[in-house]
Amino acid sequence: IVQEAKKQKLTEISPAVLMEEMDTPKKLINNDRPADDKIFFTEEEERKVFSYCYKHHTAYDKAIMLMFMTGMRVGEVVALRHDDINSEKGYVYIHSTETEYVADDGKTSYEVVDRAKTPHGTRHAAIKSSDSWIFGMLKKTNPFSDYIFLKSSGKRANTSNIRRRLKDVCRFVGI
Repeated sequence: IVQEAKKQKLTEISPAVLMEEMDTPKKLINNDRPADDKIFFTEEEERKVFSYCYKHHTAYDKAIMLMFMTGMRVGEVVALRHDDINSEKGYVYIHSTETEYVADDGKTSYEVVDRAKTPHGTRHAAIKSSDSWIFGMLKKTNPFSDYIFLKSSGKRANTSNIRRRLKDVCRFVGI
């Protein structure tokens, strides 16, 4: 915007000087990128996590297995409704995600928005026929609720619940 304004002679401010002189909080710009082996699971780690979740299959474990099977983001998984599952055609319809914000009372709140995180985020994730058993598990998970994944309180699970469970599972299997 500043560059275009300068071209139109609406300002004398140079974008380079503006960026150089801008006082940005260090939290805003984070150049510390984790190593690749800290971002992705290896095949062996994935097998360990999946196996553990399959054996224990709590609702959160089912969410983790679904993420591994489909590549869904954690925000997409917690926004998943029973209507989004099509076991006959073998896919999950991904069109909603969870958003996190600070409410007026200063507390962190979570809300499902009926739009994907990115323009290409609305999609159908196919489940291989050899993995179709997951549909039965999902159907039995909180069948009387709109959302599939719930907390023990009966409220919809949020991303931090699933992330915390994944962290615990990783600890349990030695990752």
